[in-house]
Order: sequence, then structure tokens, then C-alpha cells
Amino acid sequence: MTIPADPLYQHLLLTAEQKFWRSVETGEAPCLFGVEPPRPKVEAVRTVDMSGSNAWAEFANLFRQTRQAAMNHERSKSELKALVPEDAKEAAGHGVRAKRSKSGAISLDLAS
Repeated sequence: MTIPADPLYQHLLLTAEQKFWRSVETGEAPCLFGVEPPRPKVEAVRTVDMSGSNAWAEFANLFRQTRQAAMNHERSKSELKALVPEDAKEAAGHGVRAKRSKSGAISLDLAS
């Protein structure tokens, strides 16, 4: 079986090889295509007290205040989606529009 070569893949492979050997020769860390290398995963092993952080306090307060609203929002989305008839491509009313994608997923938007 013969498979045609992908010229873009070959070009990128050769470029990567050239950059690798250049970094070996010069001793500098390789940086391929201007992308940072992936960071090593650090095992999470400690517990941190964030009570001294003003930013943490601000966002924790916002999180607590909006939690019920977020839960109501998610519930209303699922209930609205369940109300859309199976054969409907789009449903709208009371300022909300539901659209069914070709795959069958329903998305909700505010009607304008």
C-alpha cells in the first residue's frame, strides 16, 4: 500500500529536527514554534488558608451570593430544553429562543 506524503507534515518535522539540533549545539532550551513546553504536573499535597487574601474574600462572597441564582439558571435551562417539541427546529417566546442543531443539541439565547 502506498500512502502519499503530507508536505506540510514533512516540513514541520524537518523544522522541528533542525531546531532540536540547534538547541543541542548551542545549549539553549528548545522552544518549538514559539510555544511554551508543557509544565510538569505538581502533586497537590498541602492545604492553604486563604483567609488573609482580599481577592479570595471578594470572590468567595460573590460565589456564595450567586450560587442559588446559578442553580436556578441551570434548572431553567434544562426545563426549557425539555419543553421544546421533538420535531421543532426552533422555539421562541417570552424573550428566549431555543435552537436545535443538526446533531440534535438545543441551545438557548435571549431573543432580540
